[in-house]
Amino acid sequence: MKRIFACILAAALLSLSLTGCAEKEAYPTGGTSVPEKQQTALENCLEYIQNASFEGKDTLDTEKATFQHLTPELIQEVWIDVEGIPELDENDYLFTIGDTSTGNYMMIVCESDSNEVIGYIPVSK
Repeated sequence: MKRIFACILAAALLSLSLTGCAEKEAYPTGGTSVPEKQQTALENCLEYIQNASFEGKDTLDTEKATFQHLTPELIQEVWIDVEGIPELDENDYLFTIGDTSTGNYMMIVCESDSNEVIGYIPVSK
């Protein structure tokens, strides 16, 4: 009986630890499953793309978007695109917009309190 209980406990702990590793959540752009705060940030990202002057912005598939919070490693890679020096932290958002399988995507960073775009992470092609 103790052996069965130990196996069940080990399996439960393993499944909890594996589900805790997921950082990204995929949401279709404009999807109703995006919390309002993140939806506003996503809309700001789409506006940022529309107003950007880089080549290829019109070929981005804006129906594909993933959301995650910044990690300490990602914070080191952010290029700030606003005046001043905002303090980035792990509560801020990273949206990956476009098709990552083709390399045609952008990684845009939003400040979590204001939902405003504050920068991006360059994508190597």
